[in-house]
Amino acid sequence: MDNADRYPLYCRMMDELKLTNELMNEYDSLPHDYGNEVLYQSEAHLIQFIGKNPGTTVTEAALWFKKTKSACSQMVKKLVNKNWVVQKQNVLNNREYNLYLTDAGKIVYEHHENFDRMSYEHNSKQLGDFTDEELELFIRIEKQMNKLIGLDVERSYDYFKPKG
Repeated sequence: MDNADRYPLYCRMMDELKLTNELMNEYDSLPHDYGNEVLYQSEAHLIQFIGKNPGTTVTEAALWFKKTKSACSQMVKKLVNKNWVVQKQNVLNNREYNLYLTDAGKIVYEHHENFDRMSYEHNSKQLGDFTDEELELFIRIEKQMNKLIGLDVERSYDYFKPKG
């Protein structure tokens, strides 16, 4: 199959990828109940990140989530106000604060982890018609697609960069 013949197939792949992205965005925009605490996925994911990386900083979280430091600071402030996260001043750098889950935050973290595990286990069973090799191939393709789309993003920034 030459490249001209693959173009329609690639377009179909992109259509499916766009639909996946839209569905994931919709899912992430919905509030979820984690142990009688209702929160959005962005909050749950930040709690998950802090739970897996106690002592992390806002800067590290911003890099991980590819968000601005300001956006992460705002989210941390919300979580602090909900008593799920505490900020402790770094003894080696008094301008830096390390993030930790409170006891209440740990409960939310555990409920989120359990929900993810249940959901992922259910969904993985629904893919039972696919072999492990096919799923590994999907992962390889997705990784390559992410690289290619990342290059498209870079080219778009370069293309639309203000001239002069």
